[in-house]
Order: sequence, then structure tokens, then C-alpha cells
Amino acid sequence: MRNKYKKHRQWIYAVYKGEEFITEGTREEICKKLKIKKNTFYYYRTRFWEERVKNGNNHRVIIRIE
Repeated sequence: MRNKYKKHRQWIYAVYKGEEFITEGTREEICKKLKIKKNTFYYYRTRFWEERVKNGNNHRVIIRIE
């Protein structure tokens, strides 16, 4: 019988504010370091957010590191 619970892979993310590197870590670590909610973390990862802030350089962007 297969295990119905899949192991969740812990991705590593990098946070930038403009061109400046802020921090890196897992989703939970970044949320704790930046004092943001998980929903905010997911919002920073969306294409909508990237399109909204692409002309500015004073906004946080979260990128998954492969």
C-alpha cells in the first residue's frame, strides 16, 4: 500500500530588494526573518507582483533557488 502522505520538499528561496540580496532560506525561515505571513510570501512569488514592481527597485522579490 502506498503512503498517502507525500513528503514535502523544502525549497530554498532567495529574497532581493531591488538588486540587493536580503536573505535566503526555506519558506518558514524567510517568513520568520522578514516577519511576514505565508500569504504575503506567496504573493511575492506571483507573476502579478513581478509585473507590478518591475519598474521599481525598492520592492522585495522572492526567487526559488534550484
